[in-house]
Amino acid sequence: VVAYYNGIRIQPGETIGRTGYGIYLDWENDLTRKTSVIFDIPKKYQSSSDYTSTLGHKLNHSFKPNCEWVRVQHPCYGRIPAIQTIQKVKKGEELFVHYGMDMEEAPDWYL
Repeated sequence: VVAYYNGIRIQPGETIGRTGYGIYLDWENDLTRKTSVIFDIPKKYQSSSDYTSTLGHKLNHSFKPNCEWVRVQHPCYGRIPAIQTIQKVKKGEELFVHYGMDMEEAPDWYL
């Protein structure tokens, strides 16, 4: 595991608006997403100068990632998303993860 992803836990049906940082805890399919908690990071905490408790929200997207999303049991935060490498990564190499967005709803920068 190279990074954890924690934030405000939003229950199914609730929202804090579109922040661009929301991630489902159970992301496998439409059925699991309907009942999943969402972790989100409000705008005022998206900068590393304001929030560094977990840094999974700082990895960039790639369709050819060197990391993947997993779930872990964190000693302080409980069950949360995390990121682990899927191949050897050299010192100084940037980490990328596939965001897994629905192509129908994805913003232009994602494509």
